[in-house]
This record gives sequence, structure tokens and C-alpha cells, in this order.
Amino acid sequence: MLNRFTLLSIVLFIGASLQAQVRYVDPMFSIEKTADVVYAENFSILTGMPVLQPLLTDVYEPAADDSTNRPAVILMHTGSFLPPYLNGGITGARSDSAVVNIATRLAQRGYVVFAATYRAGWNPFGSQNIRTGTLLNAAYRGGQDAHTAIRWIKKGVAEDDNPYGVDPSKIVVWGLGTGGYNVNTAAYLDRYSELNEDKWFNSETGNIFVDSSLVGGPLGLDERPLNRVNHPGYDSDFALGVTMGGALGDTVWVEGKGSEPAVIGLHVVSDPFAPFANGPVIVPTNRNFVVNVHGSSEIVRQANTTGGNDTLAAANVNENLDPDVYGPLPLAVNLINQAYKGVSFDYLGQSIPLSRDNMYPFRLPGLQAGPWDYWDKATLDATIPVVNMRLGTMYNSDTLHLNSLRTNPDMSPAKANAYIDTTMAIFIPRGCEALGLDCAPSLVPVEELLSKSAIALTISPNPATDHQTISADNSYTIREVTVYDVNGRKVRHEGRIDSSTYRLQRNGLTRGTYILRIRFDEGIAAQKVMFY
Repeated sequence: MLNRFTLLSIVLFIGASLQAQVRYVDPMFSIEKTADVVYAENFSILTGMPVLQPLLTDVYEPAADDSTNRPAVILMHTGSFLPPYLNGGITGARSDSAVVNIATRLAQRGYVVFAATYRAGWNPFGSQNIRTGTLLNAAYRGGQDAHTAIRWIKKGVAEDDNPYGVDPSKIVVWGLGTGGYNVNTAAYLDRYSELNEDKWFNSETGNIFVDSSLVGGPLGLDERPLNRVNHPGYDSDFALGVTMGGALGDTVWVEGKGSEPAVIGLHVVSDPFAPFANGPVIVPTNRNFVVNVHGSSEIVRQANTTGGNDTLAAANVNENLDPDVYGPLPLAVNLINQAYKGVSFDYLGQSIPLSRDNMYPFRLPGLQAGPWDYWDKATLDATIPVVNMRLGTMYNSDTLHLNSLRTNPDMSPAKANAYIDTTMAIFIPRGCEALGLDCAPSLVPVEELLSKSAIALTISPNPATDHQTISADNSYTIREVTVYDVNGRKVRHEGRIDSSTYRLQRNGLTRGTYILRIRFDEGIAAQKVMFY
């Protein structure tokens, strides 16, 4: 029989044992990359005429990992809804250094990453109505493509033997720059009727810029002349959105519904292309005004207010982050962000806090964007002549290089890595919370061992043959249940329970004694159980 001292020792061991390498926190794996996987087909209008094109993704997986319930990240690149070079700059593809860097880091930690392309095309040089209308349609298509990628993953789990070992309830959609527009649109624009506001109407025709008879609804589930339905029969909900720049058409779309994901926002305060708060979108090449939208500060404010970000709350409190698990950087970032929350500043005539929970402002001099990007000038010089020969274009590598330096003047691998280091420090603990990952059993300090009588904890039947029902007082919410054998080895984890009762199925546990670690918001409880 295990006495109380032995049980507590095992609980302490559970916390201490994770101080080495923790899945989803530490880079534990080498990676395998599969390029140019087709996740859908849809109509592009990039050339002016609708063309059915494949939508591609590169897949990054942790090598030699046989897990079948891994979290997935759909990672969408930047690019101003135009291909590289045509957009006046260098970035805008799955091969961007920031995309490769982030995808690699996540896969090394146990995530499966789908670095996905999406449909591009709009007219930044037309009239005001043309600029606004074509950009809104581009973001609308980007949201549809994000929904399509999610359904493709879920279909693969259900119909194709789960080829990438993904848990369909643990999907993240992550966007850099323009990809952030796709994330926000997919997260919050779920009804065509939400476009029934003045700024979405063409002032010349009186019609909504997005024509649903041509493109269908925002989820991409209507067969229309400019939309091919892909993977119907599956929902496209996701658990977490991450944006590094980008914006949302309007925060009235953020409603706090259960289908909306939690969202993390990172943003350069002086980003000239996508506003930090409420402000204008500006054409990168000619500096023309397009439309007023809401940036990361306003999106995260609304998500925090409506309850959409409640699942992230623990990660904003340093007392909940074990430095032996997460290392010092997430705690340092939290401290900086807490200080920023107390600083108000004037942003385009609005007095707003510099930061909020679940976001992070990057403060850089002048008009800057994408400090996580890097490119090699010698490689660019060698690439552009080949591109020009293949496409019949006349791009100039010096011009492209100088254009990109205007908003990233001191770009370098060291600078890019520093900003991605900070981004990962913000994401990792919040990803653990939003996805219900067992990143760190010591996220709640082991000293906070709750009295089982105080929380009215019961587990029955015990011993059991096929299942056990875990119950607590209705005022206590079970968040996670982790099962350990008597040697302290984790053998099962069930997350995102969010109820005062939970039915734990045996599901292959061998006959013997186990320790249940049950996490509540207030702390943890540990209980010995047996299966016959």
C-alpha cells in the first residue's frame, strides 16, 4: 500500500522529472519535411481571369516520433496578397526564412506544421473602391483557404488513417504579416451578413464589395464560380490563432462565441502596412490608403473582454510558470509586458495601453515591419535573373533589396532569431494552455496540493474494470487529468475537460495501480487508483 508520504513523493517526482526535456517546450526532435503537398484546389484571380490552382503546403514533422495525437499548426506566410517580387519585396512564400525558422522550431518540439500557401491577387493601383474591394476579397479568400486547410487535416484524421498523427481538437492557425489577416478572418468572420456595414460597400455601385454569388460564404462551403468546395462534412473550428502583424476588418466580429479560438497577437507598433490598433491599411508600394481596420491591440482587447482568451489566463501569471520547465525568457517577457500594460501612448489620436495580456508590442524606431524576416542578398542576386528568364519579368534585385530594407533596415539572421525567440517565449506556455497540452505538470506549483475532502473529490468505482468517474464539488472545475504509473512515468493525459466531473476510460491501461494527477484552477489533487 502507498502511504501519504510515498504518494506526495511521487507527485513531487512528477514535477521534478520534467525539468529535463519537456515535449512542446524543448527542441527534442530532428525534423522531416515533405514539400508541395496539395491540400485543396481553388480559383485564383491573380492573372485577372479565374484559374483553378492547387493549394500547397510543406509539412514539417518531428522525426522518429510515433505519437498519433500531436497538435497541428497551419502556418501562413506574409506577402501583401501578392507573390514575392510582384509585391515589391522579397518575402511572400513558404520558403521565407521566418516561415522555415518557425516551422522548424515547432516541429522540433513535437508539433506538426503545415506551412501553407493561399490564394493571392488584388489591385493596389486602382481607384479607392478598387483598392478596398479587391483587398477585402483577397482577405476573404485567405480566410476561406484557412478553413479549407483545417477541414483537410480533419478529413485526413477521419478518413485517411491520420497520416500526420494529428489531434483534430488541437489546431493552431498562425499567420505572419498578411497571413495574420487570414487567421483573424477565419477566426471571426463566420457569416456573410457581418459585411453589412458602410465601409464594406462600394460607394459607386452601392453593393457589398464581396459578392456572395461569386465567392459564397466565408467558410468556403458554397460552390460558386470563384469558389471550389473542398472537404465538406467537417467543421473548421480551431483552438488558437497566432498573428505576427496583420489585422481584422472589424472587431464587432469578435463575439466571444464558443466556436471562436483564443488569439495571441504580436505586432510592431510602427508597422506601416497593418495598424497596431484602429487605423488604415496602406499600400506597401505607393503608400495609398486602402481601408480602416483593427490591428492586434484591438483584436486581443476584444478577445480578452469577451472571454475568448480565458484559456490563456494562467500563462500571463509568472507564478504559474515553472522556470525549470519554461526557462527564464517567458517569465521575462511576461514581466516586460506587465510593465507595458501600464504605459499609455497616443496612437493616431487614440490613447491606448502599449500592451495587453496575450499580446506583445515590438517597439522599433521609424516605420518597421517583419523584423523576424531575413534574406541573403547574394542569393537574391542569383535568383532574380532566373525568375526574369522564366516569367519574362524585369525585376531588379537591388531595387527589391532596398524596398525591403526600408521597413527592416538592419535585417540579419541574429535579429530575425532574436524576434522569433521572443515569439516562441510568448507562444509556448499559451499554446500549452489553449491546447490543453501536458507541457508541464508543474504549471501549478506542487505545493498547492488540494485537500480531497475540501473539494469533495470522489473517484468511483475504485478499483475498477473499464472506467472511473472523477467528481468534485461543482465550484471546482477539472482542467486536466494525467495518469502515472507507480514509478512516476506518465501513461495518459486528458486535457481541456472543463467540467466538475469526468469519466476516465481504461482504454488499454494494464492491470495495476496508478496515480491520477487532477488539475484544477486552484491547484492539483492526487489520488491512487486501481484497475483489475
